[in-house]
Amino acid sequence: MGSTTYRQEVLVKGNVKQAYKKAVTDARAEFGHQQGYCGSIQQSYNGYTILDVNRPTIGSKKYYEWESDILNAVGDMALPEGSTFAIPLTPYELRKARQQYKWQHLKGIRGVTGWRFIGWARC
Repeated sequence: MGSTTYRQEVLVKGNVKQAYKKAVTDARAEFGHQQGYCGSIQQSYNGYTILDVNRPTIGSKKYYEWESDILNAVGDMALPEGSTFAIPLTPYELRKARQQYKWQHLKGIRGVTGWRFIGWARC
């Protein structure tokens, strides 16, 4: 048994709880419904922890270094298997995600939030 990191962005009309639920549902649809070793967020049965900190912009080289440091620290701390971090998207990142993932149907809808989930999962 091994482990791998995962990253998943979700936009929803609602809050982080709804975004997390959608991310897990989407992963189950993509990787299968059984609790196997798929290496995705669906194995994050411990829920999530919000990381609302000053950080580099998602997509930049500095961001990926920051994210890697976070995930490596988590691995070193031996947090429970299935730990997930929820990172809120900034307004700029939200606009960029709408374009990149073709989520234009959410344009102009109030209350849309964006979240990036990162963590470790069994594979």
